[in-house]
Amino acid sequence: MKYPETDSVRDLGRIDTAAHSGAVDDVSKAMSYHKQNVTNTESILTILGGAAIQLRTEQSVSASVEENALMQFSIGLMDVDSGAVASDDIDITGISAVIEKSTGGGAFSSAGLTAITFGKEAGRVFVDYQFKAAEWAVGDVYKIVVTGIEATVGGDTAYVPAMVWSNFIVEHADVKAAVDRIEATIGAVDTAAAEGAVTDADLAMAYIKQIVTEQLAFPTNTGVAQIHTTTIDLNQAASAYDLFTGSTHDVVLESLSVKMPTEAAGGALTSISVATDDVTPAVLIDSTDGAVGNLTSEAELVWTGSAYITVGTKIQLTIAGGAHGSTYTCKVTAKLRATATGGTVT
Repeated sequence: MKYPETDSVRDLGRIDTAAHSGAVDDVSKAMSYHKQNVTNTESILTILGGAAIQLRTEQSVSASVEENALMQFSIGLMDVDSGAVASDDIDITGISAVIEKSTGGGAFSSAGLTAITFGKEAGRVFVDYQFKAAEWAVGDVYKIVVTGIEATVGGDTAYVPAMVWSNFIVEHADVKAAVDRIEATIGAVDTAAAEGAVTDADLAMAYIKQIVTEQLAFPTNTGVAQIHTTTIDLNQAASAYDLFTGSTHDVVLESLSVKMPTEAAGGALTSISVATDDVTPAVLIDSTDGAVGNLTSEAELVWTGSAYITVGTKIQLTIAGGAHGSTYTCKVTAKLRATATGGTVT
C-alpha cells in the first residue's frame, strides 16, 4: 500500500528546481526524504501501539514434575532495545494466578491446593512451587493459568498475554530403587578382604554398566508425548470401527486427526464421527464436522483437547449411511501421554 505524500515530500519536489531561490541538491533532497520516512514510521508505530510493541515475552516449559518436588515457573520480559525490563516497570498488582488439578480425567479444580503466588525481579515474573505429596498424586494433571501482568516500555503500557502450563505428576522411584540395588550388589565386593576384590577403576566401570542395564530394565514414558497412527477404509458398511485401544496404563489423548485420500468421499456414505466407547462417550469429531460434504480430497478433520483414556477404552470411528463404493483409505494420527510408565494405545 502506498501512503499519501507528506507535505515535506511535496514541498521538496516543488523546490528542487534551478529557478527556485535556495534550491536543494539531490543529496540534500534524498536525506530529507529519509528523515521524513523515519518520522512517518515512528508515527505509524505510535498508532499501532507505541513503544509497547517492543515487549517480548518467553514462557518456561511445561514439564512433568515429580510428586513433592519443587518446580519453577517463569515469564521472561524483555525490551528489544534495552534488554530485561526493570523490576519497577513490571506491574503484577492485577495479576491472576490459578493452579488446578485433574484426577483420573476429571474436571480441573483448585480445591485443596496451596495457592500459587508469583513474584518479580528484573526481566521476569516467577514462582517456585512445591507439588506437596499431601495434595498431589502420580497421574494427576496440573494446569496453571496466569493473566493480568503489565509492563512499562518506553513510557507506554504493554499487556502480557495469558500464560498456561500443564503436564503430569510423575514418579521416579523406580530409578532410585534400581540405583539402591546396584549399590547393594556391587558395593559389597569393594573390600580388600573379599576374594577377587576389584580396583576402583573396575568398580566404576561395573557401576556404569549396571546402571545402563537397570535403566533398560525400567524404562519410563510417563508424560512423554507419543504419536500413534493407523488407517481406516470408509468403503465399509455403516457401523463403529476400532481405531485405538488403551493399554497397560491410562493415557491422556491430546489430539486426533483423520486425513482423507486424494478423492472426495461419496457413495452411500453420509458422515463419519469419532468417539470413545465409554458409557458416556467422549465425542472427538461429531457427525456435523464429519458430514460427507466436508470429506473432500485431502481434507483433514482435527480434534485437540484433553480426553482421559483408561485401559481397555476404545477410540472408534463410526461410518453412517453406508460404504463409499470403492477403497477409500484414511490416515488417522493420535498424540497422547501416559499417566504411568508403560501407558499407551494399540
